[in-house]
Amino acid sequence: MFRKEFEPLLQQKTRVVILGAGFAGLEAAKTLKRAPVEITLIDRHNYHCFQPLLYQVATAALSPADIAWPVRHILRSQENATVFMAEVIGIDGDLRVVKTPAGEFPVDFLVIATGAVHSYFGHENWAAVAPGLKWIEDATRIRRSILSAFEQAELIRDDAERKRLLTFVIIGDGPTGVEMAGAIAEVARQTLARDFRRIDPRTARIVLIEAGPRLLPNFTEQHSSYARDTLTAMGVDVMTSSAMSSPTTASSAPWGGAAISTRDPSDEHRHSSFAIARGLPNCPADCQNRRMKLSSPRGALCSRNSLPKSCTPSAGAAVDGGRFTPSPPSRLEARSRLG
Repeated sequence: MFRKEFEPLLQQKTRVVILGAGFAGLEAAKTLKRAPVEITLIDRHNYHCFQPLLYQVATAALSPADIAWPVRHILRSQENATVFMAEVIGIDGDLRVVKTPAGEFPVDFLVIATGAVHSYFGHENWAAVAPGLKWIEDATRIRRSILSAFEQAELIRDDAERKRLLTFVIIGDGPTGVEMAGAIAEVARQTLARDFRRIDPRTARIVLIEAGPRLLPNFTEQHSSYARDTLTAMGVDVMTSSAMSSPTTASSAPWGGAAISTRDPSDEHRHSSFAIARGLPNCPADCQNRRMKLSSPRGALCSRNSLPKSCTPSAGAAVDGGRFTPSPPSRLEARSRLG
C-alpha cells in the first residue's frame, strides 16, 4: 500500500522517472502502482535479468532465456507505468529532464536504479584480461571461454600448455565468486568428466582468490567456514588474505598464456580463464565518474544530498540495486546491497 504521507503532496499526477529495470527499479515501480503518478521506466534492455543466476549461465547450467523476462510483460497490468528501451546520456537537474538519444523525459522525482559495474580495484587495465559478471553478455562470454578452454586442451599435446588451459581463476569472495568457483568445479568434476578422450577434465584447477581473511564477509563466520570447507571438498583452491597485484596478458607472458600474481611472489597462476566477481555502484551519464557515498564496502544508503548536483532534481532519490524503501519525498531514500 502506498504510504499516506505522499498523498497531500501528490494531488496532481507527478512524473516519476525510474532508471533501470533491475530488482530496485521494478520494486520502485510496483510500490507506486496505486499512487497518483505517471511512471516512466527507462532501461537499455527490454528485459529484466535475474542476476543471482548469472553464474549458472556462465557455466552452461542454464540458457540466457531462463533468467531474462520482458519488462513490458512484468508491468503490463500496471496502467500508470510506461516502459522505454533507451540509454540515458545525461540528467539535467535544473531543467528537470532525463536525456536519451530518443529525446528528453521530464521528471519530478527521479529514481536511479542502475545497479553496479565491475570493480577492478583501481586497475581498469585489468578489464582486458578479466571479464566481470554483471550482465547476460558477460555470462555468455565467460561460458564460451570456459568451454573453449576444455576443447583447446583436448587438442594440445604440450603438458604445460594443457595445464594452463585447465586453470581457472576467480577474484572475489562474495556470493557470485563462491558460486562461480563451485559451478566450474561441478562442470569439470561431473558434467564433462566423461566427455573427453585425451584429457581428464577432473584435473582442472579452480582458484578462488580473496584479499580478505575469509569468504563471504557479510555472512557469519559459520557460513564462511562452511563455504570454504565445501569448496575445498570440491577441489577448489581457496586463497584468502591474498590480494592480487597484477594480471599478465598473453602478449607479455613468456609461456604464451596469461598469469596473475598475488602479493606473495611465489603465488603466480598461469591460467586460461579469469573472472572478476566484485562490483561497485553504477550511475548514468554525467554521474558516472563520481561515486555515491557508501556506508559500507558492500552497501549504500543514498539520499538526495549524497548525489552530484547534476544528478539531482529538486526532490530525487537514488537506488543502487536491491530494495526500494518509500518514505516522504522530502527525505526519500533508498537502501541497497551490492553483491
